[in-house]
Amino acid sequence: HVMGFLPYWRVDDIDNIKPQHLSEINYFSISPDTDGKITKQINGETEPGFREWNTEKMKNFKTKSQIMGTDFTITVAALNNDLLASLLENPQAQKTLVSEIISLIKTNKLDGVNIDFEYFEIG
Repeated sequence: HVMGFLPYWRVDDIDNIKPQHLSEINYFSISPDTDGKITKQINGETEPGFREWNTEKMKNFKTKSQIMGTDFTITVAALNNDLLASLLENPQAQKTLVSEIISLIKTNKLDGVNIDFEYFEIG
C-alpha cells in the first residue's frame, strides 16, 4: 500500500502527481471548529484547506485518481490544544463532527478519512 499526502498548499502541483503509482491519495487537510462543524471561513476569508478542496482542479483530480483505481481520502486535522479540548469535552460537538465527516465522505464519494488530532505538550 503506497499512500501519498497532498497538502492544500501544493494543489497547484497536482499535474505532476501520477495517481496510478499510488494506492491512496490523502488530501491534507480541512479542520473543524469548536462546535464540530467543518471550518469554512477564518477572519472573513475562506479557510485555505477548505478553499483548495473545493476548486474544480481538485475535484477533477480526485475523480481522475479514483477512475485510475486510486483511493482518495481526506484528513480532518485539529492541531490546536484549545480546539481539541473544546471538541473532546463537548459531546454535541463530537456528534456534529462525526455527522459532518460522514456527509463529507458521502457527498464527495471519498474512500475514507484520516483523523489527525495532535495535542502539543507545553513545557
